[in-house]
Amino acid sequence: MREYILMLLDPNEAVRKEAIEQLGILGTPQAVEPIVQTLQDQSKGVQQAAMDALINIGGKDTILYLLPLLKAGDAALRNMAIEVLTEIGNQALDLVIPFLKDPDEDVRKFIADILGMLGDSRAVKPLLEAMADNNPNVRSSIITSLGLLKDKRTLKALLKALDDEEWVKFSAVEALAQMGDPRGVKPLLGLMEVKEDPICYAVVDALGKLGDRRALRPLLARLKSAPRPLQNVIIKAIVNISEEMGCYPFSAPEKENLVRYLVSGIRSDDPEIQTYCLKGLSEIGNHSCVKSLLKYANTLNPDDESWELVATALRNIGSVHPLICHLKTTDEPLISLIIKVLGDLADKRATLPLVRIYERLTDSSQQALIMALGKIQDPRAVKLLLQALKDKDGHVRAEAAKSLGVIKKPTAIPALIALIKHDPYPDVREAALQSLTRFPKYLSLPGIKELLQQPEPGIRELAIKGLSYLKTGKNSGAAEYLEDLLRALADPESRLRKIGIGALKDYPAEKVLKPLTTALADKDDQVRIAAVISLSELKDKRTIKLLISALEDNNLWVRYQAAEGLGKLKAREGVRPLLNLLQREGGPHQIAAIRALSSIADTRAIKALGQMRQHEDPEIRQAAIKALKKLDR
Repeated sequence: MREYILMLLDPNEAVRKEAIEQLGILGTPQAVEPIVQTLQDQSKGVQQAAMDALINIGGKDTILYLLPLLKAGDAALRNMAIEVLTEIGNQALDLVIPFLKDPDEDVRKFIADILGMLGDSRAVKPLLEAMADNNPNVRSSIITSLGLLKDKRTLKALLKALDDEEWVKFSAVEALAQMGDPRGVKPLLGLMEVKEDPICYAVVDALGKLGDRRALRPLLARLKSAPRPLQNVIIKAIVNISEEMGCYPFSAPEKENLVRYLVSGIRSDDPEIQTYCLKGLSEIGNHSCVKSLLKYANTLNPDDESWELVATALRNIGSVHPLICHLKTTDEPLISLIIKVLGDLADKRATLPLVRIYERLTDSSQQALIMALGKIQDPRAVKLLLQALKDKDGHVRAEAAKSLGVIKKPTAIPALIALIKHDPYPDVREAALQSLTRFPKYLSLPGIKELLQQPEPGIRELAIKGLSYLKTGKNSGAAEYLEDLLRALADPESRLRKIGIGALKDYPAEKVLKPLTTALADKDDQVRIAAVISLSELKDKRTIKLLISALEDNNLWVRYQAAEGLGKLKAREGVRPLLNLLQREGGPHQIAAIRALSSIADTRAIKALGQMRQHEDPEIRQAAIKALKKLDR
């Protein structure tokens, strides 16, 4: 330790800092005094190291050395002492509390602050006793600390402080808000009646934080006589309390009155107040607000957080007519907002007005309009949607296809099939396919069969996907889909066979075991992998033999999936073949075999798994250790 103390005198800052850190680690009381002296070092880094070290050492000795520094003439030194004491002071509270009676009023204030930040309830009684201090700054700090301690014993003293000097009164109001005790509401309401006193702002803020419904009507009544800045604080409090309650418990006339102030508030220069007003309008706004909301939106950037708040308010208000009237605007972001809200409202009164403005919109707004029509689901929009399938913009075509799938008017089927056949973009084709499969099966299946006969592999691939979308053995007519799907398994394109094989997992095992068995001999690795995965997903004991045979496949990933499948089925018949696979070097399939043996939980695997703990591959070793732990349970 002596060596480190000598290092504190080194001219090199890094050396001094290192010495302090080492002394802090040693943590001996003898190190405290030299470390405290380094708080006056010229280097900020050294000072910070000293504070960290003192916090680490802690204890009575450290506190005894720091308390006198509260009287230091150097403000920075005092602040460092306060910072450390707020971390360790509760380790020797009996040394700290007496300083509440120190002759120096600044020291008394510092101690009051420290006791509040320590958060120790043992400080409540001495703080209450110190409330008779003749210095208002000290009393203010005491009250602030009592608020932080949130002890119900302090309520009477805090209420009494509401009659103290103004600065103390402010602290009492804030402390009552911190306390969260509903008994503070009534006295605060009485204080709010003071017309021009600045304390009124603090009172309103405190009432908002307390969240008690008793404050709502007095706050609403105070709006009328309040200057604009105070109105903003009142609005914030009303919204806070109402959100806390989950409702705005006002009568219709009261709501109408509040709405006027909320509408006025969105014109405030304060973004926070604008946000609160928008939240309020989302809950109690009416048709009279729509024009003001749109006017406000016109001042925003669509990336602004308030943009979505405006949209939410308009949706919740739900007034379609004023939104339709504003479709004549030429402002691009604003019209997109209106279109989106009309779509969300899904009111068929908006259909024809939307259709009429389509041609004059930009591509992005046209896309939004097409999406809106899909949400509204009005057959009167089909003509425009069919026209939009030929739009030059792929995004518009895709959205038109999706919307037609939602409306499900049969006249759209030929156009969707044509889009699948001829559109150059895969995402547009996919959108058209998914929409086609949303129609009743008797309408969509003939179209998919037609697509299966197309010469282009990409179209046949989509048709097979379409069959898998229709699929599932639970649906009536599933056998008919399966018949077409099985025919697709003979496709010369391997990727199409793979997709078809993958879809078989959703059909009854008795109907698909034979084609899956055939697929295990396919010349393409990916098809065989898909076949093994589908066999595993069937979760049928009849697939065990097939999965065991797949363990002999010459492709690593076929073997891997076969082992995984036997593990899922917990197939004891697979233990010996899996043990054999375990001895076949190759990495991933060995790990899959280990996991499968772990799931099957057969003691025959313990010896082999134990040997795998010595394997040169760390992943295999880890898998074996994990499996053995599982088997030990």
